[in-house]
Amino acid sequence: MRRAVAFALAALALVCAAPANASRTVAVDAAGAVHAYVVGADGALYHAPPGGVLARVGGAGLAQEPVAVERDGQGRLLVVARTDDGALLALPDGDWSARVQVAAGAAGSPELLVLSDGKLALFYRGVDGKLWSVTEGVGGWQSPVSLADDAAGDPTATLDHSAAIFVVYRSTTGAIVTPDGLQNLGPAASDPAVVRYPDGRLEVFARAADGTLWRAAQELPLFGFGPVTPLAAGPVIGTPAAVLDGARNLHVFARDAGGALQEITSATALGGALSGDPAAIRNRFGLIEVFAPSGATWLARAQSAALTWELGFRALGEAAPAAAPAPVPLLASPTPAPVVVSPTYAPRRLLVDLRADARAGRTSTVFKGLTLRGVPAGATVTATCGKGCKRASLSFRNVAGTVSLKPFFAKRAKQGTLKAGTKIRVVVSAPNMIAAVKTLTVRPRKAPTVATRCLAPGAAAETLCA
Repeated sequence: MRRAVAFALAALALVCAAPANASRTVAVDAAGAVHAYVVGADGALYHAPPGGVLARVGGAGLAQEPVAVERDGQGRLLVVARTDDGALLALPDGDWSARVQVAAGAAGSPELLVLSDGKLALFYRGVDGKLWSVTEGVGGWQSPVSLADDAAGDPTATLDHSAAIFVVYRSTTGAIVTPDGLQNLGPAASDPAVVRYPDGRLEVFARAADGTLWRAAQELPLFGFGPVTPLAAGPVIGTPAAVLDGARNLHVFARDAGGALQEITSATALGGALSGDPAAIRNRFGLIEVFAPSGATWLARAQSAALTWELGFRALGEAAPAAAPAPVPLLASPTPAPVVVSPTYAPRRLLVDLRADARAGRTSTVFKGLTLRGVPAGATVTATCGKGCKRASLSFRNVAGTVSLKPFFAKRAKQGTLKAGTKIRVVVSAPNMIAAVKTLTVRPRKAPTVATRCLAPGAAAETLCA
């Protein structure tokens, strides 16, 4: 009895405290009840209320990835989602009709954070490879501000012991770093997760390239982070989720190699066959609820009491439009059965940035670098040069982030020269996406031009982008 009372008091203290961690997919309302927001296969937003199942809210053209959701200063659950063309839309309580564009040129899943004054801050990775932030002002959202130019993954944010913003992300070097460059926590193959303890200490979690889940923690709030130490012996996949329960116990969740959900810190196998990363949150009772996709269906599992879990997952339904009703046959007429056509959805456009570090001359241009930025994970890059390059073609498979095309004009040298009129054609493709075709043309006395066209799946020639 005493243990239960102590847990309840600790849970109340944590729930009543100001939010410190940003969250994707899930958030609590003013009553502390948990809501989930996800993007469906049709590009629309879906909402699962507390204890309910997913229902289509509305919208179109949203990227099928985790959305950011937090409670704003008016007590509403503000959802920020990325569209296929890179715009970030803010939707109060998920209301599509009230949407406001906050930023453009986003390349990944956004992150929202409640600041100490109750206003919101938004963080995202751009197609230009930069890390950006946008904050709420008196009259609405302010202009985006660049924080760093080496982002290869999506950011995670929280408040430190002094209520200052703390952001970590995976850089183009493969390390988990802070925008100011003062903290390099270690190499990772996933985006990071972070928790803040009641005394203000921070702890960061990420997955290494060999599947090991590691942690890096502050010993004291004012101190830097200690060395990276392994948290799980067995390999995990995807990005972990971390949260404190009402008794300040740490819970870290990740999928094992078979897709089953594991609670790493207590070595508890929660099962399931998950196809996406988990999202975890503490509810008003101080208990943990976890949400994750399993194919087209979303699942949820919650603690039934401190350190114990419900017997199994609860199905939230599919984030997909309702199936059309079966046609009713006309018995009086021998007409053929109607053909039911399944809905199809247009492939999303792939957005990348081709950037040249070059100095133009009278008849040629000196290149110090030529890079593709914002390449999505698992993409294929094919580049060709008609004449004047050191190599006729380059090919990269299963790449992500920033890809260098420097071998076109220099093998070992730091720079190379291309004559005016030289053209480099770059195609960036990924499964079920409209490929990006970038053509760079070297000009005399002027900076090179970059033309963008689109190549639809299965098409033989590129066209103007819609």
